[in-house]
Amino acid sequence: MASRVVYEEILKQVAADITSLPLQGMAVKNIKQCKLARKQDNDQHVAGLPCVLVSPFGSPSVLGTGTNASDDIGYPVLVAVVQAGNQNQTGNLTRFLEWQEVIRKQFISQQLDNVTEVYRCLVEPRDTLDVAAWFQDYDAGGAVFRFHAREARAAAGINL
Repeated sequence: MASRVVYEEILKQVAADITSLPLQGMAVKNIKQCKLARKQDNDQHVAGLPCVLVSPFGSPSVLGTGTNASDDIGYPVLVAVVQAGNQNQTGNLTRFLEWQEVIRKQFISQQLDNVTEVYRCLVEPRDTLDVAAWFQDYDAGGAVFRFHAREARAAAGINL
C-alpha cells in the first residue's frame, strides 16, 4: 500500500487552506474534511452551522496528458458551504455568496501548496444554492474543484 495518497493529501490541504481564509462568521472548527459533504441534523463531524465541508466528489479522471513515465490525473474535490436558511429569501445571502467567492478565488487556476504533484486547479461550478437543501431549511452550495496532478508511474515489476 502506498504510504502517501495524493487524493487524500489534496483533501487535507484544501481544508487547511480554507481555514486560513477570511470567512466572516465561519468558525474554523466548522471547516471539515469528510467522506461525504452532506449536512444532517445528527452529524457528528460538524460542530454546527455555518460550515464548510470538503470531500471527494465523483471519480478522478485521466486527463490524457502526461509522459511515458507519468500520468496527469484530475482529482475532484467538492467544497460545500452550508448555513441555516429557514427558507428566508434574503437573510445572510451576501455572506453566503461571499464565502463561495473567497473560496473560489483561493483555488482557481492555482497550484496547491504542500502537494507538489498539483500544477493547476479548475472550477466546475455547481448550484449556487441547492433547491433540495432549501426545502430542508439549509442554504447549501459550492463548487467542485478539479486538481490536476502529475504522478509518476510505478516502475515495471513493482507490486503496489
